[in-house]
Amino acid sequence: MFLVVINFIFGQFRPALFLVNAYGLFWGYRYKSIVEAAVNFGLSLVLVQFTNLGISGVLIGTIIGNILVNSWWDPLILFSGAYHQGILKFYLKYWLYLLAFFVLLFVENIIVQIVAVKIDGIISLIIYAATLGVGIGGTLLLALAGTSSERQFVKQTLDFILKK
Repeated sequence: MFLVVINFIFGQFRPALFLVNAYGLFWGYRYKSIVEAAVNFGLSLVLVQFTNLGISGVLIGTIIGNILVNSWWDPLILFSGAYHQGILKFYLKYWLYLLAFFVLLFVENIIVQIVAVKIDGIISLIIYAATLGVGIGGTLLLALAGTSSERQFVKQTLDFILKK
């Protein structure tokens, strides 16, 4: 299950992709899709063929392919074609947010193992997931990776909601 979540997060952590599309910088993608497919297929095939991972090997291959290709290619196209400035600050924040995500995933996994809750249906599952995801996950994410302006926004929003 964690591999599915991690794969989803890497799919969502592609903010430069939308801006590349908005700026019309498609020429930088002429080889990217071929490279991405080759890396993804090659890694997935090796992991399925030579390990006992099965479908998990395909997910791991996709995740590694995202890290090896997408995490640097999309921002490189955007910063070289539209912004014409250094990319280091973007990469530092990108990897900081990914590190924060993995810390959150680890902490939430520990909490789930410690707190054994009996789930008796879809409603209790939704409440349990929302409590963990929003309550614990949101708090930890703000503590680990939030800037002071992001923390101030959350504080103002919570103050507004709680005053009603």
